[in-house]
Amino acid sequence: MGIQEDISWLNADADHRSTFMLIAKRGTVRIRDLKEELHEDDWWPVKYLVGNLVSRGLVSESSGRYSLTEAGQNVYESIKTVREFGAV
Repeated sequence: MGIQEDISWLNADADHRSTFMLIAKRGTVRIRDLKEELHEDDWWPVKYLVGNLVSRGLVSESSGRYSLTEAGQNVYESIKTVREFGAV
């Protein structure tokens, strides 16, 4: 999928966008940390959101920790660029 399509997909759902941005800003994160930062009472919504990011190729899992893939990093850099130019 292309960067613009991924950005549009993230922008269409605030929960996916928030989860993606937390992973991007933290670098590497565990589900437990995401659950706390997203103020979720249950694990399942967080696992669902992260699972969607993984299946989309934006995030990968290694040893119980999640981080951006190269495609995810490209999407994050594009979002940052748009925000920076939008602030000008």
